[in-house]
Amino acid sequence: MKVVDIFAVSDSESLLSVKWDIEDEESDEFNRVFDFLTDAEMLYTFFKEHKDDLESGFYGNTTIRQAVINTRREALELKRDLIDLSENKSSGNYSSLKEIFTELSPVDFDKEFHARLKAYGAIRKSMIRIYAVRLTDKNAQDHQYLVTGGTIKLTPKMQDRDHTRMELKKLEKTVEYLRDEGIFG
Repeated sequence: MKVVDIFAVSDSESLLSVKWDIEDEESDEFNRVFDFLTDAEMLYTFFKEHKDDLESGFYGNTTIRQAVINTRREALELKRDLIDLSENKSSGNYSSLKEIFTELSPVDFDKEFHARLKAYGAIRKSMIRIYAVRLTDKNAQDHQYLVTGGTIKLTPKMQDRDHTRMELKKLEKTVEYLRDEGIFG
């Protein structure tokens, strides 16, 4: 595991990403996730494989075609917001990374360091998730966020499906690595 810089949003905020395969120069999680969330063919295959979840009613009556369109739109908008923040522009939706990332579960609200976080797309009841770990004290002036992965969540709980369970394991593996290495708390 390696940590790579994605960009600094300001003097006090930065976004980092996990690179699971340190031999692969292209494989950080931030870019992997956005490549997946904006690739129409990969999305079509994903939604076809998870058609029962898509049609379960959790996201209303959504077709595969509409899910692909909505997912790409949300992902492009979220990435644009992040890039705008990195260029010190107003994103329209957010003014800081702190507004984008929220605690994954109630357990994480009280954590000073290594809180597990999630980011959604901008629309209500978004399917997309970007997962990260906050590296700094939640009350500190400076904030660093480490992207560990992301996916499409079609069920109420991450434990419900293999692909979301895998993202939860990546979050836990990252927190364990940070603790073992004595990084940021």
